[in-house]
Amino acid sequence: MSTTRKQLIAIAFSFLLSLLVGVAWGFILFGVGEPGRECVKSGGAAFGSALVLCIAVIMLFHFRDDHNAEPQAPRPNRTKAPTE
Repeated sequence: MSTTRKQLIAIAFSFLLSLLVGVAWGFILFGVGEPGRECVKSGGAAFGSALVLCIAVIMLFHFRDDHNAEPQAPRPNRTKAPTE
């Protein structure tokens, strides 16, 4: 798998994790009795902070290509049968 694909998967996972953190924090504050606007602002801040932290951690790692993996065979060209 290429390095860009590995980084993309890691960033997508961190986005989903940060989204979960932001929504959970907003619901926690709503359950405590905070006003709705404050819950949304705090949830958004928690989402942004978690996303920045996750991306910073991802950038600390050096992703490498899998040189040991077997290369995939090229796919044959498929031509469509003529339809009349």
